[in-house]
Amino acid sequence: HYFIDIIAALGHPFVSEAPEHIAYLLGLISSPHAGACVQGLAATILGECVLYNKNGENNRDAFAVVDALNQKVGLTSFFLKFDKLQKSLKDLTTLGQHRKPPSRSSSASMADAEEVDTDDANQKHQHPVIVALFDPVFNGFIERLEADIRESILGIFSTTKNKVAVLPVELEQMDKETDGDYVRRLRAFIEKQCDGMQKAKIEAEVSNYRNLTTKLECCDLKSLSDAYNSLEQSNFRLETEAKALRKGEDVPYPDTEAIKAEAREETEKENEAELNDLLVCLGQEAKHGGKTEL
Repeated sequence: HYFIDIIAALGHPFVSEAPEHIAYLLGLISSPHAGACVQGLAATILGECVLYNKNGENNRDAFAVVDALNQKVGLTSFFLKFDKLQKSLKDLTTLGQHRKPPSRSSSASMADAEEVDTDDANQKHQHPVIVALFDPVFNGFIERLEADIRESILGIFSTTKNKVAVLPVELEQMDKETDGDYVRRLRAFIEKQCDGMQKAKIEAEVSNYRNLTTKLECCDLKSLSDAYNSLEQSNFRLETEAKALRKGEDVPYPDTEAIKAEAREETEKENEAELNDLLVCLGQEAKHGGKTEL
């Protein structure tokens, strides 16, 4: 009943006063060299740190564990450790059921030893003490404990998301820290945050200016390209007409209606531009007149 008896040990001192414990458990969970049982049991102990620190001040200890867990391992990978642990426990339980009880006879002991050797070759976890430890009662306890851990972690996440803001650890006053040192540290922290925000703002503005310049350059290039193509077409048409005149061929009669329509369109554009300029001038005079009256 080790996991039941360590409830008091996994309280506030274990999490806050000795953070290396949490780092060690996280290292076991994320280690590629650790087996499924080691990773799963480490995940269970770390989950109990969350489960038995929920009633602390503002859930700070439990939230700190969940936050470190999410950054180091990830919740999805963390919950998968439980699934792999359950599978390993079922395999060990099956192996334990197939073992024969110990006998006093030397022949039976030799047969048991041979059976153990055979099981060792076929199973990853072969130690008889491990097989005897993970009985169905223990497996059921781990399964119930896993459900409570999942519910506790998800509850902390949902509660944190509903809050407007969570006070960072850097803004909390440390033990034995004087008020003056605390104020200076807060000021330095705020200045650092402001510098970062200003740097990010400047970088965003520079990026926007670059994008705008690129768009303007593309528009200018397109306008120049269109004008060049128009000149090329006009030049080709004029050369064709000149060659036809030299040869004494009939030149196609120009479309007068199209020319008139084009001229009208150009005239309307010029008139509209002049009207806009006139309205701008009138608006400026009205503003100056209003200021003079005031």
